[in-house]
Amino acid sequence: MVASDLPGHPVILLMYVSISGVVLLVSLRSFSTAPVRWRATVLLVATLMTAGQSVDRPKLTYPFVSWKMYARDTVRPTFQRYLVTDDRGDIQEYPFVAVAFSEPRALIERVFRAVEDCACSANDPTVDSIVLGLGAIYREATGRAMMALHIYDVSLTGPTGAPGVQVLHYSWSAN
Repeated sequence: MVASDLPGHPVILLMYVSISGVVLLVSLRSFSTAPVRWRATVLLVATLMTAGQSVDRPKLTYPFVSWKMYARDTVRPTFQRYLVTDDRGDIQEYPFVAVAFSEPRALIERVFRAVEDCACSANDPTVDSIVLGLGAIYREATGRAMMALHIYDVSLTGPTGAPGVQVLHYSWSAN
C-alpha cells in the first residue's frame, strides 16, 4: 500500500500544507496588502480543504471531502435493484421515473441509504414507512397494489459492466 492510499496520512497532510504554504509565499505581496476579510477567507478555505482531505469523513466535512486523484478505488461498482411483486403476482422493477421523473437515481440512492442506515433486512419502521409511501405511489401510477418489495445491491462485473451477484438488502411484504 502506498502512502497516498491512506486517508489522513501525515505525508498527505504535509503535502497539502506545503503546497498551500508555497502558494501563499508566492503571492505574499498581494496577499499581505489584501483586506483582512479576504485573507481570513482564503486561510479558512485552505484550512477546511486540508482538514476535509485528511479526515476522510465526507458526511462530517462536506463540501470539503477527500478525493483520490491518482489512487484506484477498491470499491466495486454497484447499482440497486428494486423488485416489486404486485397483486397479480407479476414481478417487475419499481417505476422510479413515475415518482421522480427528473432525478430518479437520487431517490433510489436515498431510499437505499435509509436501508443501509437501518442495518437490517426487514421490519424497520423508518424503511417500512418509506416503502408504504412508494406503495401508494405505485398504486396510483399502475393501478395495482404492491404486495412485496425486495431491494437488492447488484455488483457490476467485467469490462462491460454486466450485472453480477445480487445481494438482498431489504425485504418488505404487505402480509
